[in-house]
Amino acid sequence: MNKSSILIDSVYINTGGGKKILNYLIKQIKQNHDFDKYFFLLDNRIELNNLFLDSKNFYQVHASEKNRKFFYKKNYKKFKSVLCMSNVPPPINLKVKVSIYFHNDLLLNPLGSNLKLKIKLINFIKKHYIIKKNKSKYYWIVQTDLIKDKLINSFSIKAKQIQVLPIFELEKRQDNKKIKNKFLYVSNFSDHKNHFKLFNAFVDVSEKIKEIVELHLTLDKKKFNKSFYSKGIIPKNLNIINHGVINENDIIKLYSSSEFLIYPSLNESFGLPLVEAVSFDCKVLASELDYVDQVITPSLTFNPHSVQSISNTIFKAISREQKRSEIIIENKIDTFVEYISEND
Repeated sequence: MNKSSILIDSVYINTGGGKKILNYLIKQIKQNHDFDKYFFLLDNRIELNNLFLDSKNFYQVHASEKNRKFFYKKNYKKFKSVLCMSNVPPPINLKVKVSIYFHNDLLLNPLGSNLKLKIKLINFIKKHYIIKKNKSKYYWIVQTDLIKDKLINSFSIKAKQIQVLPIFELEKRQDNKKIKNKFLYVSNFSDHKNHFKLFNAFVDVSEKIKEIVELHLTLDKKKFNKSFYSKGIIPKNLNIINHGVINENDIIKLYSSSEFLIYPSLNESFGLPLVEAVSFDCKVLASELDYVDQVITPSLTFNPHSVQSISNTIFKAISREQKRSEIIIENKIDTFVEYISEND
């Protein structure tokens, strides 16, 4: 690495939306900036084939605070600024400009989340570790004003230390024909994703109609096969198709052919599939929660805590034509890169 490099620490990022954002950030830097000035500390679980990094620009470690700390102690003098991409400040106190990109709503009020007790306690410990490692001179970057307000209240961070810079990449739209009554939910199987109520809502609405309805999922295949989705009794006119954890090209095909995205999640820092789905002209049915209103105007909303409300909304979507959903948030990737590249 060069002296006075900009460190982008993405330990703990290896899948999902975090990886998408990291890929996009790297691509943007390579296209528009002096890439040799950046150095990437990576999680050893991440696949490198799509990151387009040179060997001199990155180093991988096993994801742990012990390994992060060892790297920082050995190399901190080489960096003029640091961006921590995965919520957690540097493991040692740094005098250079430090920015923390925060994107995990579940860490803000861990004991009040919808997760299992063990995960609540783990997130509670993580929250207080983050608070301990934060310094008043550090800066924070979030995707929405909602998360900014939560960060102020939960972590006691001053508003002037927080930048709202949403970043997301929208793929080129395909002109595939939409399949009638095809619903898509892009998510993992975490408790807050609300799959059990979603399943029961689709069973309920399918028992009341004769039309064929499809629900497409992107869940880990082993977890899906052990779940109520594959073991539950469902009406003959309800087809539940799980595609597993799939690549970007396959997700694009699903967006392109789906008439609806349904999104019953109870907690999100951003909700990237909401924006992606609208960009592919899906009508979005989403939770009546603030995180949705920060990024899109959905076609329909429902109470995510009520199976009946979700079912009624699905029925309404099937029964008559709905307004198009709209993206209301603006991509700030250029401002984001400029911000992390500036010195104080």
